[in-house]
Amino acid sequence: NGELWQTDSGTERADTAAVCGDIDNGFGLLFNWNLLGDGVHTIRALADGVEFGQATFTVTTLGGEEFVRGVTGETGVLDFPAEGKEVRLVWQQGAQNFMLAPRKFLENPRPSSFQSGIGVISGWVCEADEVVIEINGELWQTDSGTERADTAAACGDIDNGFGLLFNWNLLGDGVHTIRALADGVEFGRATFTVTTLGEEFVQGVMGEAEVLNFPAEGKDVRLLWQQGSQNFMIAPMLPDTDG
Repeated sequence: NGELWQTDSGTERADTAAVCGDIDNGFGLLFNWNLLGDGVHTIRALADGVEFGQATFTVTTLGGEEFVRGVTGETGVLDFPAEGKEVRLVWQQGAQNFMLAPRKFLENPRPSSFQSGIGVISGWVCEADEVVIEINGELWQTDSGTERADTAAACGDIDNGFGLLFNWNLLGDGVHTIRALADGVEFGRATFTVTTLGEEFVQGVMGEAEVLNFPAEGKDVRLLWQQGSQNFMIAPMLPDTDG
């Protein structure tokens, strides 16, 4: 439409090697089509001022807004990508479009998280006979098929949860990698850091602490060591005995 936009060029494209003799030939531009408004538009691509490509296309917006905020939406597409299959589409504000909803998800642990004591490895899978966790090459069987009402929209039913109660102390201090597999196929991976007290299960100790100004200024929380969870847990504050 007559307006010029600068692309990022020189990015690696291995598929161009046969034509160009090298691979630093890609270009791209992240663009909000809503800026153009509804209707037919024409794009021209120029290299050093010389046109090498042109296309006419149609833009459809949601009422002409440049960036739609604060809305939610989802739907299903039946018999796609094949007869008897279905996919779920969920509105993604960042993309300003509907995107394929995941049908498998490793929720805990999250990438770059910190783990200690005893916790739960968990997530959900729409369809699988078994969900197995692999940590540092060792396999662990989860309990799968538990009820997760929040997966109904993505899966069409709710028996999709999986979980594994796990003692992070077994791994030892340091960085570890977890893989989640549904019927042998990986669907989730995360790298996380474990911190221990030097033992697999610490017994016979007591400890407590306070975290000041948490979760807000002027607020405090009290933490007590819980042997069963091998971690400090939030506990009621002691009565104020002043005065």
